Amino acid sequence: MNEIFSRNLGQLIKHHRKKQKIKQDDLAIGICTSSYLSRIENGLVIADKAIYQLLLQRLKIDLQQHIEGQEQLNEQLEMIWEKIISHRSLTSKECQKIIEYPKTDYIDEIQLKYEIVHCRYLLFENKIMEAEKLLKKIKPFIQWESNRIAQMYILTIINYYLLTEQYVELIDMNHQFDMEHYYKNGKNFEYAYCLYNLAFAYNRVYQNQEALNYVEAASSVFTHHYAPLFQLNLYLMKAVIFNSLFQFEKSIKEYEASLDLVEHVVDLQTPTQMSSIYNNLGHCYECQELYEQAIENYERALTFECQSLTVINYIRTLYRYRNFEKMEQMIESYKNLSFQKKHEEYQFEILCFISNEKIELSSLKVLEERTLCYFEQQKYYSLTLFYAPLFAELYKALLVYKQASNCYEKAFVASEKVRTIMS
Repeated sequence: MNEIFSRNLGQLIKHHRKKQKIKQDDLAIGICTSSYLSRIENGLVIADKAIYQLLLQRLKIDLQQHIEGQEQLNEQLEMIWEKIISHRSLTSKECQKIIEYPKTDYIDEIQLKYEIVHCRYLLFENKIMEAEKLLKKIKPFIQWESNRIAQMYILTIINYYLLTEQYVELIDMNHQFDMEHYYKNGKNFEYAYCLYNLAFAYNRVYQNQEALNYVEAASSVFTHHYAPLFQLNLYLMKAVIFNSLFQFEKSIKEYEASLDLVEHVVDLQTPTQMSSIYNNLGHCYECQELYEQAIENYERALTFECQSLTVINYIRTLYRYRNFEKMEQMIESYKNLSFQKKHEEYQFEILCFISNEKIELSSLKVLEERTLCYFEQQKYYSLTLFYAPLFAELYKALLVYKQASNCYEKAFVASEKVRTIMS
């Protein structure tokens, strides 16, 4: 029996002793001293298996039957966990098992593992608030050791931070706990998954060289595994990072690899995946100011699925390409579209505004202050870098030079912040 399982038996003994209203002296008699029993119950000492067996026997609990039951539950939880982190759908029975899992009045390793799996399931179902409450409940019971519980908790908290866009908090946590340390003796796929998610977070805060280091580490760990979706994510993540580092040829090579993979794996040939790949490829061309190729890829992305981010990218590129007629047509076509993110909604509002022939100063000021303020608060530096100069040009056209200067200054501040982060 390992140390953790022995501690769990101590908790089990304590729970059932109290439930049966048996005093420590009465339970311990003829087996061990009452003080030794107290230490067993509180996990302060690891006793011989025979002592646990005798104590549990007196409480009418079969140790072997308990061990077999725990092993079966553990196996079921690990299977469900693996499916969730691999983004595979659960069966109705598996979902029911998570929801109806038997709760105990105390927390042992299996109960704690269930709570973590349940939390990861809630995140998988996008039930963020419920998952957040459960994470707070779990946290005091986590022992920061290189064990299975710590590994599963780390992957769950990483997923929570990514879904809630708390990238800085995730990076701070990585600095504090050195999350890689917990996986070096763990499962390779989960270690690669951890590294991939850290790469994602670093990319989102413009630390692209660090992001590249992590995604390349993930790729080197992820070997001898058949997980096409994860392999696709690695290609796409690397492509996005190369694009952020202005290494466009390398970026396009990764997108080509992702398309080749999708072509050979039927399960990956979903509208969402195809739309996402062509949207990202379009953005790569847009960043190079190759607007015709960018427009072509955005249009192709929209034939697979109408994603709001692609719509924004497409209309913005039409503006940059000076194809105002097409831009106005697309604005009209997508005017009733529901946007997933606030920044998408604001970008659409700006693009609609600049498509008007008549621009009023009062409306311009309200829009500029509201949108740029939001971009700055959320640290969307790339958006500030694009839209602040655009607003400046609009102010200059109205001969309002002070406001134009303020907008250029905002763009300069954003560029300096990015430069500082990337240096």
